[in-house]
Amino acid sequence: IIISYIYLLFLSNVIFNVEVIHSKKEIRDILYKELNNYGIKKYNMVKSYKTKENIEKKILEDNKDKLEWLEIEKSGVKYKIKVEERVINSPKDEELPHNVVAKKDGIILKIQASKGEVRKKVNDYVKKGDIIISGLITKGEEIKNQVPAEGVVYAEVWYKTKVNMPYYYREERKTGKSKKTIKFSFLNKDFYIFNFDKYKSYKQQEIFGLKNNLLPINLSYSKEYETIVNEHLYSPEEAVEAAISLSNKKLEENFTENERIISSKVLSTTEYENYISVEIFYKIFENITEEESIIIPNEENKEKN
Repeated sequence: IIISYIYLLFLSNVIFNVEVIHSKKEIRDILYKELNNYGIKKYNMVKSYKTKENIEKKILEDNKDKLEWLEIEKSGVKYKIKVEERVINSPKDEELPHNVVAKKDGIILKIQASKGEVRKKVNDYVKKGDIIISGLITKGEEIKNQVPAEGVVYAEVWYKTKVNMPYYYREERKTGKSKKTIKFSFLNKDFYIFNFDKYKSYKQQEIFGLKNNLLPINLSYSKEYETIVNEHLYSPEEAVEAAISLSNKKLEENFTENERIISSKVLSTTEYENYISVEIFYKIFENITEEESIIIPNEENKEKN
């Protein structure tokens, strides 16, 4: 037990992973190189709080033109590095005139125009590409001005989805709880050290392991994530309801601000041996705003036409 405790204490002070969290590869590469120079890399010892703060300051000082903010956060035996890129604002180019057009077919339900000439109204049916807010300001047939049209247009658009829902459904998801464990394996039998309150269901991720190729012995330091397993045997009616719920969820995952389902209707259901197939029709309140450059024909083309 003493040896195991010492081993666990040693492992908890070793870095097993370093992750830089940023969308740009260029920024991640800079950070990995800098961290490596200061000894924050795999299988090195964990740094003290004061040392970590000094490293943060030095990296920021050496990269003033690229980095705005930096935080090195220890999470178990892993370092997570959060970073903000420094953005130097350049003078904004003058925006070219453009129209606001329909991104897809639909019936207009709402128009919020802040610049330009509104050409359509609520309850109008529009096709993809139709001009809704024009960047051409006119008086009669004469063009008085050209502006970048601005606004947001929402419309009722239509979708069909098809979902195959099995009668037997099983889902396993993490609860958010986790713990570190030490496992000793011998002759295909596992023995856990200091794991008194075992999870009923869990997923395991091995962080570090010691194996012997000659003897059937393995000592590993792992992280266990508690899980909840949901199993259900649906009737045909319940399977249809579950299919509708799953379809709604998948649609809503792609919604932007203010978008929503107006209504839905099951078009057809087809039963098979192990699953049911459900076809659903939707009316969606969707943002159909899209910008399109203005092309004005010159006088020669006008005369030819």
